[in-house]
Amino acid sequence: MDLDRREPAAGHAERAFEVSERARARVLLEALAPARAASPRPVDDSATAGLMRRFYRGMLMDGLPPAAALAAAQNSLRQEPGWEAPYYWAGFVLQGDP
Repeated sequence: MDLDRREPAAGHAERAFEVSERARARVLLEALAPARAASPRPVDDSATAGLMRRFYRGMLMDGLPPAAALAAAQNSLRQEPGWEAPYYWAGFVLQGDP
């Protein structure tokens, strides 16, 4: 998939459909990561970074399925001092095809 609008090969189709950068990024993300953890509401950046590290470590290093990796990441994060409140870890859901 070519993400550069300036490429001549993408020219006519690109202009005809006017695919937005965000839509193309979403298609690429869904192709590369069929399941992902996301939050439908604003969440603390530090908590998000910590949760995502734990989530992907669970899947990639520990071999957990996405749902189990998310649950383990949430449980681990909520045990960190200062991040016990659900605001920091409970807003994340699994999207896509686990």
